[in-house]
Amino acid sequence: MMYTLLEVIDILNTSDFNSMTFGLCYCATHLLGVAKIIILIVKKKKIREMLDKLETGLFLPNTDRGGEEEFRLINAAVTRCAKHAEIFNLIVYFIVSIRCLYALFDVGYSEELFDERLNTTVLVHQRTLPYRIWLPLDTTKSPTFEIVFFLQPVTLTLYGYYIGLMDSMVYGMMIHMNTQYLILKRVLDRYVFIATNLVSKTMPGKGTQSNGNGVISLPPGCERIDLLDEHVQEKVEEIVHYCAKHHVQILEFCEEVEIEFSYLMLSQFLFSLYTLCFQLYQLSLMGNVFSFDFISMCFYLTLLMYQLFCYCWYGNEIMVQSAKFSEELYNSDWLVLNISTKKSLLLMMMRAQRPVKFTAGKFVLLSLQTFMAIVRGSASYFMVLRQMSA
Repeated sequence: MMYTLLEVIDILNTSDFNSMTFGLCYCATHLLGVAKIIILIVKKKKIREMLDKLETGLFLPNTDRGGEEEFRLINAAVTRCAKHAEIFNLIVYFIVSIRCLYALFDVGYSEELFDERLNTTVLVHQRTLPYRIWLPLDTTKSPTFEIVFFLQPVTLTLYGYYIGLMDSMVYGMMIHMNTQYLILKRVLDRYVFIATNLVSKTMPGKGTQSNGNGVISLPPGCERIDLLDEHVQEKVEEIVHYCAKHHVQILEFCEEVEIEFSYLMLSQFLFSLYTLCFQLYQLSLMGNVFSFDFISMCFYLTLLMYQLFCYCWYGNEIMVQSAKFSEELYNSDWLVLNISTKKSLLLMMMRAQRPVKFTAGKFVLLSLQTFMAIVRGSASYFMVLRQMSA
């Protein structure tokens, strides 16, 4: 937090427009990181409860329900979350390392400073630090310059590491809910098969044959559909009941994510919009596309786009999965079920008519359309900045 405060002071003391936009590129991201730290501290207990929910109850893989495939789906979700954090951290390392190389090989610059002893302005050669920051110290002298040069990349790498973990946790919850929908759909596709196997294990000799009560003559061309054996029917009703509970828990968890992180996502979108704009403006000022400065800023732009895309992609994925859920229910083998079980499926279908939607502060949806709108918006603001500096 102190580092970000020093960045803000440097921006407020900067009169040059180009230097100010460069400082805002990084300061905006770091301010958002401070907001994420505060949210984690304030909502630590609630976040811990939400993470514990993912490891208990119906969210756990169940071999009787879905076999080994459930373990594979859950493990894939966990691996995907870890991969996102690794990719984020790797890009952070590239950004900081390349920026350090730029500062290491840069010749520095000259700046006019007021000398109180001589009561006049003198020209002082300033060595380049990796990032702009205000310090109440003279960084032109050793060992102050070397200490600051070392601490900056260490601080920002740890800072980026934290931001990456926080983001991975948030859209990791979306990944897990998307996985839970896949598990639930798989059960609904196979509940007759699952019930039959469970009955066969506990009551050998019982099967899926109809109870055979009554024979009704049907018109030509019509096919008779027999109900399930009563033992299988009871087991199917039990499975559908658990599916309904599972569906409710998924909806409740998604609502919790929306309540706890909606305004964080809004902050992410707003800061990303303006940071993308500042990044594009800075890239337009750099003449040499092979310079360390240009390459570092390109990686930074890539990181921000990746961060924003993950939120929008997984928000869009769970919206699509939940929208298709009612169709999955209708395509299940509901014709062979009794009236009670059909009513349970019908209630689930009615609730599934409203798909799960994650929003940024209740203003915009987390979707691919929103991602493209942010990219277009940042390009528009970039053109405004170019006109202001012209």
